[in-house]
Amino acid sequence: MPDYKYGRQPKGRMFRKWMESPREPGCPVARSTLNLDHRRRHPEFRVTHNPTKLSASWNPLLAPLGLTLEHPDVRDSGSQYRDIEIMSRHGSPVNWCGRTGPGVIFIDNVYRSHNNARLPHMSDLTKVAYEMDFSLSSLKYEVYRSVVPYEYPSRDPLIWHLGTAEFDALLGTGIASKTIDVPKLQHYVMIADG
Repeated sequence: MPDYKYGRQPKGRMFRKWMESPREPGCPVARSTLNLDHRRRHPEFRVTHNPTKLSASWNPLLAPLGLTLEHPDVRDSGSQYRDIEIMSRHGSPVNWCGRTGPGVIFIDNVYRSHNNARLPHMSDLTKVAYEMDFSLSSLKYEVYRSVVPYEYPSRDPLIWHLGTAEFDALLGTGIASKTIDVPKLQHYVMIADG
């Protein structure tokens, strides 16, 4: 039996194995079939999808990930980044807000009512948000802005790498287990608002 460093690590390790192979024993999650196209009206969800240029304030976050801002001459309409919001039209509330870019998802806010088991999970919405513009196989980073104070010595992003005890422990938390189920995700990044 492995020696675990963190309390949520066993649960996260199990989730990571399921992410890596849905054929892993015990995996209860079927492949997502949710498909949303921002150019068409969906009967259950309202989708807002707009190109957006990231400001220079994003540079401290992007640089450690090896990502760069677009050239200053690029206009919003020509940006590779998208502001995306997915909300339920009626019934139990669902809300996914964030932005996507080549190789990265930034999650600003997620909410899913627990009163309706038919609602898609955050992982389903995260996946469709990214796939509106990019191939899922290109995704390397998922960035979640924490609303809970998280102790660390600076405002720099904290990066957890796939296969580490810290990655597994984070994946075992409520927010991560409800948002991550994308194959070959290499890093999970949490930005704490101070």
